[in-house]
Amino acid sequence: MRLLRTAVLLLLLMQVVLRAEGQPEAIQQAEEALRARDYARAQTLLAPVTGAEGASDYALFLLGNAHYYAKQYPQSAQVYDRLLKDFADSPWRKKALFKKADALAQQKQFGQAADLLQPEVEHLVSDARKEEVAASYLKYAEGYFRPADKDKQPDYEKARSLFEKALELGLTPEKTAQTKLSVARCWYEAGEFGNAAQGLQALLKEHPDAKVLPDAKYYLGRAYLRSGNMRQARNTLRDFQEDYPQSTLLPDVLFALSQTYHVPAPQDDRELDLGVKALREFVQRYGKHQQAIVADYQLGVSYFNRGRYEEAVAELSGFVKRWGKSGKDELPQAANLVGVALAAQKRYPQAIDTWNEFLVKFTNHRLWNQVQRQILDTEYLIGDEAYRAKKYADALKAWDAFRAKYPLDVRNPDIMFMRGMIQHDQKKYPEAIAEWAKLTSKYPETEPAARAWLLTGDAYETKTFEFEKAIEAYGKVGEGQWQAEAQQRLAALKQKKLVLYTERTLTTADEPKLKVVTRNVEALELRGYRVDMVDYFNRLHTLAGVEKLDLALIEPDQKWTLKVPEYAQYKEVETEAPLPFKEPGVYAVTCQADKLEATTVVMVT
Repeated sequence: MRLLRTAVLLLLLMQVVLRAEGQPEAIQQAEEALRARDYARAQTLLAPVTGAEGASDYALFLLGNAHYYAKQYPQSAQVYDRLLKDFADSPWRKKALFKKADALAQQKQFGQAADLLQPEVEHLVSDARKEEVAASYLKYAEGYFRPADKDKQPDYEKARSLFEKALELGLTPEKTAQTKLSVARCWYEAGEFGNAAQGLQALLKEHPDAKVLPDAKYYLGRAYLRSGNMRQARNTLRDFQEDYPQSTLLPDVLFALSQTYHVPAPQDDRELDLGVKALREFVQRYGKHQQAIVADYQLGVSYFNRGRYEEAVAELSGFVKRWGKSGKDELPQAANLVGVALAAQKRYPQAIDTWNEFLVKFTNHRLWNQVQRQILDTEYLIGDEAYRAKKYADALKAWDAFRAKYPLDVRNPDIMFMRGMIQHDQKKYPEAIAEWAKLTSKYPETEPAARAWLLTGDAYETKTFEFEKAIEAYGKVGEGQWQAEAQQRLAALKQKKLVLYTERTLTTADEPKLKVVTRNVEALELRGYRVDMVDYFNRLHTLAGVEKLDLALIEPDQKWTLKVPEYAQYKEVETEAPLPFKEPGVYAVTCQADKLEATTVVMVT
């Protein structure tokens, strides 16, 4: 509060001092008189403050206006002339100049008025004036294109709009070329490479002698490159090399040329060879360029992406040695890819050693966790590769080492499952069942455990024929992808099954018999019917469909019973059923067991 009172007192004191001097108050009163159109009073008030000494430019301007609006044109011209001579840098100078010209015109001194304004008119229509007006557009455009605040993102659309407004004003040829280049660069930086290329083509055609021509051709090549027009990009960049051999942009042009071969992901071996050649040339000629490390890195990555892993290992290993002290991000990336390329060649121990070295050297790199996972994956893969090669001892050794080293890894249930598969593949079914029992006990709720129960059931059902145990195992398959199959197998074990078929046409030299597949069926009732095929064809006009005849109401030619050999509950049995007829002909045979019935046709020739 005390500070506020002090400020108010100071302000009042300043007003008293100013009024004591007289000038500010006189000018203020003169302004009021002019607004009231009391020009005589304004002249009287301004007379003391526009004397020979101490006159201000603004006071003279007001006095000239007082004479002018009072239609005292000669006096007003004299006052304006005094302001122009005594205050060459005054902000009121231009207004005074135009008002003096008006005063001369009112006196019909048009020639003098024209001579007075001629320099100003020439300036207004001059290229310098146009660029002066356009400078404000260009200043703000540059601010949007390249913000001074590093935290602020460029706004290329606004920048382009202001550059185009500057062009509309009409600039000098060289400034026009520069501004058109800026417009094209706005398109380029905004990702509108087609528009950028179109603008740069026009610039090269319309301004063939502009100083910005090298920059325009360089960005045209880059626009073609970024839009995927590799052929045009190469042609344009090669033209640049020939036209501007001493340009400071030459390193960037050579690097861009290498990119026209899609490095570091060349599409074929031809692109790989040409791209690698261009990258090597760049590194050799411009080893200290900021892009040299990128080009050297892309050499190895190009080989890697084409599956040329041996060359990739050589190039990337050399890169790591050459740039080991650079601290650049490409270094750890290259070190990781060396391990990946080694693993792709199945050189697993070397890959693991490479990645372990990575973990020591690059402890804070973003790839650290990924590399650690790759080590685990590869150690697991060693066992998997050995298993696929049927090197079971090596597989068990690798997987047992993995489990001991990583007891909490989620793949340990899979390893226990594969231990059972190794025994299963060797037809050691009890040993396989025993291994799977360890898995289902330790990891009962896992997917490998569910699959283990399914295969345990299959081994009991189809290998050791312990059907009660098979039923128990199928019943323990929990929810998941294996449950549906287990339920189907379980239902099939419990259901009765009857399948009857003839393998081939028989001859009188063969012992006539059928194939019968059964489950949970102890005995079969069979009936045989001789079919008159001539009569059958005359009635139905086809020889097909004999097995679909309704034979239940027809007295069979033969009846007989067959006991299923090796019958056991739940066991599927395939057996042969002898037939009681040998004469040539066509026979329909029906087989029945409880509610199950099957029919087939036997042909004897």
